[in-house]
Amino acid sequence: MRWRLVLGIAVLVSLDPAAISAAQPSLCPPGERRLSAPNLRDAPADTAATGERHSWILVGDGSFEQGDCGAGSAWTCTTNTTCSWILDPLHIWGYPAYDGVMAAWLGGFCGTPNSNSFCQDVFLESAQLRWRWMGYVAEGHASNFVYVKFNGDIIWAKEMTWPEDHTYGTWEVMTIEGVYLPEGTNTYEVCFEFEATNGANMLIDYVEMWRP
Repeated sequence: MRWRLVLGIAVLVSLDPAAISAAQPSLCPPGERRLSAPNLRDAPADTAATGERHSWILVGDGSFEQGDCGAGSAWTCTTNTTCSWILDPLHIWGYPAYDGVMAAWLGGFCGTPNSNSFCQDVFLESAQLRWRWMGYVAEGHASNFVYVKFNGDIIWAKEMTWPEDHTYGTWEVMTIEGVYLPEGTNTYEVCFEFEATNGANMLIDYVEMWRP
């Protein structure tokens, strides 16, 4: 799929990065024209498989609906910026959360490329975890990594690249399985982390674990 650069976005004026202050999150740095959305008026597509969802259960606050970090969220958050990264993505991304209103935003910009994390202790009944995600990666941006960690150990890593991870407008599904879990240990600190170089973006929502 080819994407075109736009000179302005009439639907959401705030999407113009030149109009976004350093204290507000954005998809790309000031001065860089953001890519157009496929159709801001359409609901996002969902590529999730159906028929087995009854065996997947949400982790605590898996839809991020309890609010921002430090204001009710079950997630512990870190960021190298002054912005909040659990929010309603509609007015910045042009698309709603996968479930409910709120979603968690890895990466992005807030005066500088954002390196951040969302963590919580989860009682895992199996070594399978999945979540919905939407990516925004500008052409030429590289060396921006997403990690999932169990108790500080990296069990999944992904470099956000153009065009493979530029899924803007579509909620995809990511599943982790086959991770070794030591016997006798069921509670793990599960962390989603983003390591930024020149910036990319991943919205995450609806974090689930598999119940055997």
